[in-house]
Amino acid sequence: MSWVVSRDKDKYGVAIQNYHGEDEMCLNLSVGDPVHVLEVCGMDWAYGYITHNLDMKGIFPRAYIQSKECKVDKSGPVERVIPKLPPVIQELTAALREWRMLLRHSFRDGRENFKPAYDDILELINLRKKILSGKVPLDELKRLKQKVTQKIDLVNRLLGLDLVVRDDHGNILNTNITSTTKLFRTHTKTDALLATAQRGAEGS
Repeated sequence: MSWVVSRDKDKYGVAIQNYHGEDEMCLNLSVGDPVHVLEVCGMDWAYGYITHNLDMKGIFPRAYIQSKECKVDKSGPVERVIPKLPPVIQELTAALREWRMLLRHSFRDGRENFKPAYDDILELINLRKKILSGKVPLDELKRLKQKVTQKIDLVNRLLGLDLVVRDDHGNILNTNITSTTKLFRTHTKTDALLATAQRGAEGS
């Protein structure tokens, strides 16, 4: 069977199993890896790359990834896939970009906040992979999403960033429809909880 260009609905997927190929033509996968699928060969094999490493392309079994909704951008010289991610993952992805430079400065300056922030970021990256794998039961998924938002808030505090005010489910409160009193009370409560968590993180 010949190789053909993948359809738009099959362009993006997330690894649901680890895969380690036997030769250099294969693309090794770890659970949670986001994959851009360029070509497919029937229902058995696919050819593509992990989205953060464009230069490392290879083949892998199609059964090892789960297709996800995405937007395919063909406007530039290189085709790009833009996954439709849950809001909490979108927030985490944006936060990871923002933290990168701040974490580098903390390390360079030898600040005490580097180690606890770095450890929490590593945990968040693993949680992101777990959520994106699509293999988490619904009840566990809710718990993981709440844990992610709590960790995001803690890292923001460790790095000296503004506190995000959320409801009890981890959703960001809309300041346009939430009363000033509720915003203040929620902010004060969250700040106290994060202060306790920060002392624990820095003391560990």
